[in-house]
Amino acid sequence: MLMLPALTVVIPTRARARTSLGPLRSLGEQTAENRFEVVVAVDGAADSELMGLSPAGFPFPLRVVESTVCGAAAARNRGAAEARGHLILFLDDDMQAGPGLVEAHLEAHQSGRDAVVLGNFTLPDADGPEDRLQVEIRKWWDRHFRELASPSHGFTFRDFCTGNVSLRRGLFLEAGGFDERFGRSAAGEDWEFGLRLLERGIPFVFAPAARSTHHSRASLGKTLARAFEEGRGHVLMSQICPGMLWDMPLARLAAFQARPLVAATLRSMWRAWSADRAGAWLDRLRGLRRNPRVPDCAWWLYRAAQAYFYWLGVRSAVPSYDGWRALWANAESARLSGKSPSRCLAGRVHPS
Repeated sequence: MLMLPALTVVIPTRARARTSLGPLRSLGEQTAENRFEVVVAVDGAADSELMGLSPAGFPFPLRVVESTVCGAAAARNRGAAEARGHLILFLDDDMQAGPGLVEAHLEAHQSGRDAVVLGNFTLPDADGPEDRLQVEIRKWWDRHFRELASPSHGFTFRDFCTGNVSLRRGLFLEAGGFDERFGRSAAGEDWEFGLRLLERGIPFVFAPAARSTHHSRASLGKTLARAFEEGRGHVLMSQICPGMLWDMPLARLAAFQARPLVAATLRSMWRAWSADRAGAWLDRLRGLRRNPRVPDCAWWLYRAAQAYFYWLGVRSAVPSYDGWRALWANAESARLSGKSPSRCLAGRVHPS
């Protein structure tokens, strides 16, 4: 009789065979032997190197499947559909699993009650001087996980991160999985799905022992591209659930919408913003990439560029000012009716 695994690790990837081999090798050193399988879900076009991987080369059952719909959300859904485990652990393809990762997720689910288990990850130790961007990102993640570990922390949808997270497969399917409308050009499918889980009353649990290392080197291009994708994704989230707008950077713009002078300025800015000007920002910011001590004025310029690319993403998702006004009006109506997602918190569960 075929024994089903207790947990399926789902790793979405896109044409990054060398990167994906990292988490696969680290999963071969888990303390939870013979209790899990791995499904690598390839986003879009088949990667010949990945599709040719032999399961015999790994100490766990391995399958590589292809998603015909583009985007990480679709790839994760495809991997979840193929999973045979009672639990699903989503792990990004640039994560290196700590030896106790799978065991810690399994232990966090031992009660049998539905929960979302948030894993703990760190950036690798620096092998030399880090630039300002990398330093700030490291500080942000360290602060984020300190907050998750605090007994007074109230979880929100912003805490749901697909890099290292597990939940019951049946719950994932019942909740509808990730929204595939996000595709490749919009970020935020994790927050939107996290909100749906919170609305179902599912508690979020932080498991500090579920450790992984995030091998992702920050770069100027990647950061600005991410800002653009977040702008697009935050608009989509606000269209799906209007109240979400007030919990995102979009709220900074919406908060002043009712003022006539501000509204007139916004209308003019909407016409003036153009992706053609993005190249000028990049030319000015080239020198920030390798400088470990970026002057405050230069760092301000970088932050301004990041905000600019975010709003470019917003504008690409809402091309007209009238479209923005409609989005804002729906969000204001949701706020006045008390339907802001920030009110929706999960149980405060912090296993040691």
